[in-house]
Amino acid sequence: PYRNTRHYVSPSFTHQLTQQDRDTTTHIRQFEQPLGPNKQPDGHDYIILPHHIAPNHWITLVRHSQTHTTQLLAHDSFPRIHDLTMLDARLHLFDNHNASDTPLRPHPIIYQQTITQSDDYNCGMAVILNAIVYLYQPHPHSFPWHTLQQPSLLDSLRPIILATIITNSPPTILFPTTATGPSPH
Repeated sequence: PYRNTRHYVSPSFTHQLTQQDRDTTTHIRQFEQPLGPNKQPDGHDYIILPHHIAPNHWITLVRHSQTHTTQLLAHDSFPRIHDLTMLDARLHLFDNHNASDTPLRPHPIIYQQTITQSDDYNCGMAVILNAIVYLYQPHPHSFPWHTLQQPSLLDSLRPIILATIITNSPPTILFPTTATGPSPH
């Protein structure tokens, strides 16, 4: 429902960042296509970038653009935060190679906790769940992330996430907010 203000970028983008000599080609392929993500001030408010940060671990990067500020957020579901220094430096270099354009990373990456996995294998499910919230919730920054901090939640959500991907329609998620009953988010 928020196609005009939000965009999901293929994981191939951050994989292509490993090839510095291809920054211009990568930028053209990812950010200069009519249906691609728009980093301009009047472009997408949220650009979601899944990133393979370690051999067996994924994180979610979200470029959030507001009227006067743009941030690049990192959501790592692992209880132990991965070092973002190399990724931050690489994105800064990518922006420098494409200096005529609005930067993808205008300031250093900011870590923000959303979902915490309680195992060693559900980081991909956390990335997908982060993307679903950012793509389908009206106000992702006020989403009650704390309600998703339950052991084995990601295992339980696997069929729901799969159904969401297949049908391109998320379920209505209800959270109790008052004594009179739940309200949809």
